[in-house]
Amino acid sequence: MNTKFFDKLKKVAKRAEETFTCDGESFTVRGMSGNMRDYYDADTQKRVKFKGRQPDMNTLNTVGTRALVVAMTLVDADTGELAFDYENKEDLLAIGELDSNFLDKVFEIGTKLSGLSVVSEKDAEKN
Repeated sequence: MNTKFFDKLKKVAKRAEETFTCDGESFTVRGMSGNMRDYYDADTQKRVKFKGRQPDMNTLNTVGTRALVVAMTLVDADTGELAFDYENKEDLLAIGELDSNFLDKVFEIGTKLSGLSVVSEKDAEKN
């Protein structure tokens, strides 16, 4: 690997972050890395039933999707690391028990920063 080029790339390809406030507390959401996005995509594919070789999107099971995105994007301010282990089923189940309005806010920001939302696709078309 060309480490000089890769170091240059790391400087410009930083994952975006956004901070929001809820009930007086600040929370930071960070966009997914490429590897995390691949994990998310693979997890989503496992949630769809197929008709032959074609996915039947009417059978998409979205249970746990918000929890997964929250686990992959919500950052612990004290450590700068993810607050949850997105590969840990117990973490995902615990996240799923949180208030849906809070989860929706993190989900909205996390999907936008990770290029998963319709909004981000429209923004990309402008650029």
